[in-house]
Amino acid sequence: MTGRVQALLPGEDRSTGWRLRSSRHAERGCGQRSLGMLAVTLFLVAGCGGATVAPLASQGDLLGGIAMQVAWTVDHTETWSSALLRDDDGGGVAAAAGVVVSTLPHGVVEARVTTNGALLWDKDLQGAIAAPPRLAEGIVYVASLDGRLVALRMASGDEVWQAQLGSPLTNPPVITGAFVLILDRDQRLHALRREDGSVLWRTSAVARADIALRTFAEALVVDEGVVAGFTNGTLQLIDFNGQVRWSRSLAGEGRRFRDVLGQPLRTPGGLVIAATQTGGLFGLDPTSGDVVWRKDITLVSAPVLNDAGLLVAQDDAGALHWLDAGTGDTVATLPLEGEPFGALQRFGDLLVLSTFHRGLYLLSARQPWTFAEQRIATGFTPSVAIDEGTLFARSRGGRLFAFTLWERSR
Repeated sequence: MTGRVQALLPGEDRSTGWRLRSSRHAERGCGQRSLGMLAVTLFLVAGCGGATVAPLASQGDLLGGIAMQVAWTVDHTETWSSALLRDDDGGGVAAAAGVVVSTLPHGVVEARVTTNGALLWDKDLQGAIAAPPRLAEGIVYVASLDGRLVALRMASGDEVWQAQLGSPLTNPPVITGAFVLILDRDQRLHALRREDGSVLWRTSAVARADIALRTFAEALVVDEGVVAGFTNGTLQLIDFNGQVRWSRSLAGEGRRFRDVLGQPLRTPGGLVIAATQTGGLFGLDPTSGDVVWRKDITLVSAPVLNDAGLLVAQDDAGALHWLDAGTGDTVATLPLEGEPFGALQRFGDLLVLSTFHRGLYLLSARQPWTFAEQRIATGFTPSVAIDEGTLFARSRGGRLFAFTLWERSR
């Protein structure tokens, strides 16, 4: 199967072989399963209705395709117009169990119904927020720049607990078992008791880089302990009592931007994968911290790992690379012209690339294949979420978008 992506309003004809009279016609003609008829639809056409399309790549045994369409939007500027006159690129979204939760830079947390955007509750934490929320078992965890980690009930917004950690929190927490882990801006890792927010231990501060470009950093829990990366290019394994077991510098000589990006990954073969801004991509032994392989590549965001053991990473020219996680060898490359800045997130076999200038891309996690793209003038913040077939994303202008994802038949 081959195909390409193009956006059309219902009834529009751009003389390219596309004949879409309406959303309903597209559903019948392309074998899509929809949740409703909506105003704007993005379709991947692959031999649908006799259309002539340009080949992009072969899908193999992947699903027939994915398309997305706008389900609803909420304009935050209408609700908090005065506050959102400030920078609105912070915060983010998370979704689970029919609720989408947004954190806004000026300190507001809000929860909405995923199906229609109706407001469930909102809460002003009285402190700026830079990171997206995290959801686990009915609790919303929010980190603020005044050093507080706050747990709220997802159903009501009521506070469960809050902990003051003494340093600005620019990263989201990691929820694992009975613990909550979070990295602060002073390069310390905190472990808290999930039940009540009490601090169990914290590591000593690691030297902070003068300049850091990473978006968010999160720790990875492995059998050997907790793997954490820092802005100066250091990667550490910390045991479950807070003791550092090994420390490895991944920063290249003379490199200016040395951040360890995002969250380290664990491969099916047992390696830990860590990415730095300019020092490259690394596969390490988690027990010793020894470097097994290194890929010399300049990255703009943290890579993701699929179930087949392939890494997907975006370089500073905008291209996406599929790499063997056991060796670092390149398997395939997909150029995305003119879009070097974005953030990758994986949801099953679907990759979502949220970009600062050109909008959203939906891609295959298995192969270099673009399903669909949604462009808006302002672009999207790095944090996106998916729940029950709906993708949620915040525009840089402060609008929350919900996109219904359609699964095409083969």
